[in-house]
Amino acid sequence: MSLPTMPHPDGRPIGLQLVGLHGCEEQLFALAQQLELISPWASRWPDLALR
Repeated sequence: MSLPTMPHPDGRPIGLQLVGLHGCEEQLFALAQQLELISPWASRWPDLALR
């Protein structure tokens, strides 16, 4: 699973890849949810995407 995290100083998102064992997708989704609560990303867009 790939998630955007904090933005780079130039505005591009820095990604985080999570890998789990086969059949452990529920754990990955739970971790992704926790990360989203700590640092919401859904409303952030790099400047390049807004042009």
